[in-house]
Amino acid sequence: EKIAEAEKILSETRGKKKNTLGQLNALNQRISTQEDLISSIRTEMYLLSDEIEETEEIIESLSQDVEDLKEEYAAMVYSAYKANSGLNKLTFLFSSKSFNQFLRRLKYMEQYGEARRIQAEQIIKVQETLTDQIIVIQSKVSEKNILLSENVEQSKSLERLKKNQGNLVANLQKQENQLKKDLENSRKAVAKLDELIDK
Repeated sequence: EKIAEAEKILSETRGKKKNTLGQLNALNQRISTQEDLISSIRTEMYLLSDEIEETEEIIESLSQDVEDLKEEYAAMVYSAYKANSGLNKLTFLFSSKSFNQFLRRLKYMEQYGEARRIQAEQIIKVQETLTDQIIVIQSKVSEKNILLSENVEQSKSLERLKKNQGNLVANLQKQENQLKKDLENSRKAVAKLDELIDK
């Protein structure tokens, strides 16, 4: 009866140990998956940081382009104002010495007006591109913040899993010690029985 009882305890302890080992393996797989996920999130964050930096450079360049175009446009408008002050367009045209000069002056005035129009359009286009880039960067910054939050949450989850793993390992060690103790008791019981039989 004592041998049967010892074998039963031994069998139960082995079963518990096997179950705990299974839990530990499953936990290790989850930890490995979690670490891969965190690594993937961090890689995405690094890539986004590079993209944000590039977009900021584009924005800086576009801002400079807008300023340059505005300065050019202002200079053009000022030149046109100076050219027309005290001398209106008709006087400028009809003071031509020949018909060819008249046509050249007329064409010059048209081209000058067209140049100013194109310059104004360029300013608007660059400003629109600049606005689009600012929206892009705001979106990327938001995306990065979301990834950062995810990373923090996943890291916390990983810490919890590792803590569980530590508890399981400690529990497993305890069970193993108990198994050794039960095994030793069984051996002693068998030895005692053999001794009794001999007597």
